[in-house]
Parts: sequence; structure tokens; C-alpha cells
Amino acid sequence: MTEKEYRALDIDSYSSLKVFIEDRKKYYKKFILKEVVREEESDELRFGSLVDCLLFTPEEFDSRYALSVSKVPTGQWGKLMDELWAVTLANLNANGEVTKEVEVMLEEAYNNVKFDRRTGEAVAFKRESLEKVKEKFPGSDAEMYYRQLRESHGKTIIELQELENAQAVVQELRTNDFTKDIINLVTDERYEVYNQFPIIGELDGDLTKTVGYKLKCLVDKLIIDHKRKMIFIYDLKTAWDNERSFLYNYKKYKYYIQIAVYFYLVVEWKKKHPKLQDYAVNYPRFIVAESSNYKAPLIYFTDNENFTQGMRGFIHHGEYHPGVLKTVRDLVWHKETGIWKVSRENHEGNGYVKIVPFEKDNK
Repeated sequence: MTEKEYRALDIDSYSSLKVFIEDRKKYYKKFILKEVVREEESDELRFGSLVDCLLFTPEEFDSRYALSVSKVPTGQWGKLMDELWAVTLANLNANGEVTKEVEVMLEEAYNNVKFDRRTGEAVAFKRESLEKVKEKFPGSDAEMYYRQLRESHGKTIIELQELENAQAVVQELRTNDFTKDIINLVTDERYEVYNQFPIIGELDGDLTKTVGYKLKCLVDKLIIDHKRKMIFIYDLKTAWDNERSFLYNYKKYKYYIQIAVYFYLVVEWKKKHPKLQDYAVNYPRFIVAESSNYKAPLIYFTDNENFTQGMRGFIHHGEYHPGVLKTVRDLVWHKETGIWKVSRENHEGNGYVKIVPFEKDNK
């Protein structure tokens, strides 16, 4: 299936579990109410998705991306166009038609960007009034960019320089000694190789203390080595500094959840194939390229401890980070009860929450 078809499957994945952990309200709106939710994808993740597409599914490029006909706005005008697009999406009817005039939506977007919603203070366009913005907008690069967003609905708008940078990273991955044997590997007598391989499976009910819960994953590169009887899971990432910032990203983007979901589902998938029963599944590995393409790509590997943390959660600097099992148990409870305004623990505690004492100073 295509990336778009995979995304359309109404089944939880690493990405949706991450959303639930970070923002239960956002999960409810996006996955339960099916509302259009504004996605604030970082430049780093956006670039990584582009490299991923060029490397593993180049045939989908034209359906997923469009080259910008103007310079992509940055700064406060970039934020304004992002907000205007979000307002536009919120005003689409069932036929995909925009129900408000551009000028009306531009005013709404301007107010949303200009003022801090908590304090009401102006944080953008301090020297430009709404009237001035409306005067500058027609015929500007910002308007051209917005019009292209309308015409290319469903696609990501990228600049030529961004595309060329991504192509350079792909070339590095294909030729670098660390990664070329993995990236260029194709199916032959010894190997079975799958790119963007979708898997749907069920979590064991005994683990989640619920009825089996469906999850899905899309493995960037799944390699079956018939000679060594081993299965390898690879996921491609990019980072501004792949030697220093990736471990920070590992925690920030909750890649430990991804490790747990991918490894578990691949193991369950393997069980359904008699010829693979005695094959060992290796823990996931991340191929991490540097966005600037200065440093060599690296391969970060994981082990059982990483998997266990991703499944059962862990404590880091005194803060508990839930894993897949608790997250799914909580999700099932919310879906079954229809209660989303309070967490499962706080509901069971009748609204009482214990303040945990700070760690003692041993000095």
C-alpha cells in the first residue's frame, strides 16, 4: 500500500501513541472526533520525511510533494501563512470547498498569530496593522505560496534547494561505507528486502490487561537474511547533528515507543510465517543522516533494555515516561468510558492527586 493508504488506516501507531502521551486533547480531536488538527512539524522532521520518500518510495514523490513556485515565507509571515492554511482547513465543507472569503480568514489568522492567547499581548506584527498586512498580501510571495497550498491540497510544498539537499543526503547514504550495503541491498537468493513495509498486529491482551489491541507500523527497510536466519529492522532518521543531537531526539520524539511497537509487531508478523519460525528478529536500528550532509551517516542500534523501556516505561531524572503498555491501557479505558477530560489515574483517585516530594539533597 502507499504511504497515504497506510496513514488512512484507522489503527493506532507509534505516531498516534506519541500524540496521546503528549496531548490527550489533541488525540481526542484528531483520532476520535476526526477533526482537522494543525500539525506543527519541525523542519527537521519535514526534511527527514522528504529524504525517506526519495530513498524508499521515489514513485510517490509527485503525489506527496510539490515544488514551490515562490519563496516559502519565513519569520512572522511564515507563521501567518501557516495559520491561514490552518484556518482554511478548518473551513472546508464535506465537498472540500472553502466556506469563507480569504480576507475574512486572513484577519482571523492575523489575530491568532499577533496575540498571545494566554496574555493577549502582541507577539508578532507589532509594527504592521491588519490593514497594512491586507494591503501587502495581494500579489506577494506569501499569497503565491498560499494559493499553491490551496491548489496542491494534500501535498507538502518544498523549495528547490530543499529538494537538492535531500537528494545529496540520499546519495551519501547510497555511497557511504557505513550505510551503502544496507541501503542498496535488494532481494536476491539470500535476502528478502522490503522498503516501507506495512505491518498490522495485535498486542497480547495479557500484556495490556485488555482485549487484544491493534497497532500498525511502516518499517522503512525490513531485511530477511535466509543464510543467517535473521530479520533486521531499519528506520531512517535525519538530524542537524547526527553525532550529538540524535540521542536528544530519541527522547524528545519518543523513539523508544517506536522501537517497542516495531519490534513487537515484526515478531508477531514472523509468527504467522512457518518458514520464519526459527529466525531471530534483531532489535531495531536507526540509520541517522546529518541534514547538512557534512558528517557521515551513523547506525544507532538498540537492545532488549531499550525495548523493555519502550514497552513498560522508565524514570529519567525523577520523571516517569510511560511505555506502550500503559499508554494502550489508558487509551482503551478512555475509548470504552468516553471520558477524556481527566486521566484514568486521576479519575480512579476521585480527583485527588498526591504531590510527590522532591528528591532529597544529600549534602
